[in-house]
Amino acid sequence: MAGVALPRLQKILGHKTAAMTLRYAHHAPEPHAQDDAAKIAASMAGVADREARAVRELLKVVDA
Repeated sequence: MAGVALPRLQKILGHKTAAMTLRYAHHAPEPHAQDDAAKIAASMAGVADREARAVRELLKVVDA
């Protein structure tokens, strides 16, 4: 996922076979997971901002 070739990763991790490296590869987070989480967080922040704006508008009406 980081762009490192499997044989090089195998050597770095000290695995004797590529099969061992592949066995653990499926445990790694998917490359798009961090981007998806950021999009969700931004969306949630937008909802919170809209709710806060609505409460401020409501308070203006109550204060008037």
